[in-house]
Amino acid sequence: MVHTFNCPHCNSVHFIKYGKYKSVQRYQCKDCLKTFNEGTGLVWHNTKKSTELWTKYTNLMLSGATIRECSNKLGICIETSFRWRHKILNHINKYTDSRRTHVITAMRHTKFKENFKGQKTPPVCTIKSRKNIFVTTTINKNGYSLAKVAFNTTTPSKEALDILLKSFNPIYNTYFFPGKDKFSYIISKKFNQILHKGKELQVSKEFGEELMLNCSDFILHLRRWLRKFRSVASKYLQLYLNWFVYIYEGSVEKHTILSNLISSIFCLKLI
Repeated sequence: MVHTFNCPHCNSVHFIKYGKYKSVQRYQCKDCLKTFNEGTGLVWHNTKKSTELWTKYTNLMLSGATIRECSNKLGICIETSFRWRHKILNHINKYTDSRRTHVITAMRHTKFKENFKGQKTPPVCTIKSRKNIFVTTTINKNGYSLAKVAFNTTTPSKEALDILLKSFNPIYNTYFFPGKDKFSYIISKKFNQILHKGKELQVSKEFGEELMLNCSDFILHLRRWLRKFRSVASKYLQLYLNWFVYIYEGSVEKHTILSNLISSIFCLKLI
């Protein structure tokens, strides 16, 4: 059961009861004056489909099913399947914000070409002239992973590096172990200088190789999985990266991770 503790529009805790509509209690915020009920802001709010169908769709989607596959299996139109996917992706994005890197974490980069899929008036340019979108991936010995859209240049600014480090929200004991590519080495070195004041952590060769293999496996599966969608628009790339993290980890700890994620999708309100 969902309980209302604050206004889903402005997050204020000052609200009053404001009558009922179809036996559902409504409230009015005393700060923004907007009205809401206990379902406002939830992923299934304002839809005519049952929460049971939403649950089936969420499970299918989190298992990696495409928009068309979900549409065919559940008997909903493709447009509805597309809208539901992006509603759920926005909730996954909110849930992923709380994830933090910790302990020795392998770092590698991969890149994708700038993509304007779905844009009504995309810029006229060849594939070769499109910018590279660099994605930073991290994974530790426990398979705990993150993937963040980082830069669109090989020479990122200090501001861009600060934003990337903040997005990983590392715990004090995080140590970024770089891949063999120069780009990852430079970025991880700068992050470790900030976190550990330049102190280097000794990592055995065997352990380092195991971490890098895990990171390479993550990137390999990520690129293979994204090909299912016949390219992803750059503006949605981070949402899809967050989605993949749970699919990848779910193959190892499916019950714990996916049940927590599904619970957050149906109980977390977006503001």
